[in-house]
Amino acid sequence: AVDSGWQAVDAYVSVVDGSARLERAGDVINDFEQVPLEVGDELRTTRGRVEVLFSDGSVIALDEYTEVTIDDPAAWRLHGGRVKVTWRAGTFDLNAAPAGAARLRTGGEYRITLADSRRGERELEVAVTRGSADLENALGRTQVRAGTRALTTASYAPSVPYAFSVPRDDFERWTESLESDRYGVESARYLPVELRYYGGEFDRHGYWSHHT
Repeated sequence: AVDSGWQAVDAYVSVVDGSARLERAGDVINDFEQVPLEVGDELRTTRGRVEVLFSDGSVIALDEYTEVTIDDPAAWRLHGGRVKVTWRAGTFDLNAAPAGAARLRTGGEYRITLADSRRGERELEVAVTRGSADLENALGRTQVRAGTRALTTASYAPSVPYAFSVPRDDFERWTESLESDRYGVESARYLPVELRYYGGEFDRHGYWSHHT
């Protein structure tokens, strides 16, 4: 068999809110909501946010001024900005070399940020609400558990984890609103776990009734 180099990702862009673009094989796609993703794609936001939905209900949300490249279906590269990852099962890697890499080892909820530190270095932060992740670089590794976060740069080994609480900022409210719309209120009571991320569609386009 001939390897064409093309590889699909089991995910698509579910929401584009504001200014963002998709770059694919040298082409810029500005209208890419509902577009399935491929390995090699680059997503970039400016004054906008993007949500990516996987078939199992996993979600990766990009905040404003964020750029990622899809190196593998379960291994993305973060060039800058902030993402929120709600992962259902299995592992997921987010590389931000040379600062470090976040390796999500279980399903859970994670926030990963790559920004300039006060020393002017690129600093990678991993914050865990649910689940467990490794933050690592060439100088060391630390395990980040639920309720904690850790930081690293290319010049320093990852810090020890310290307490973390979810920020109540615009990005968090935006992701919560999308989650509420997706799962719905009524349908979430009746759907099995693997179908609950269709709950919003059921709520908007139908109703539930009990038959005896």
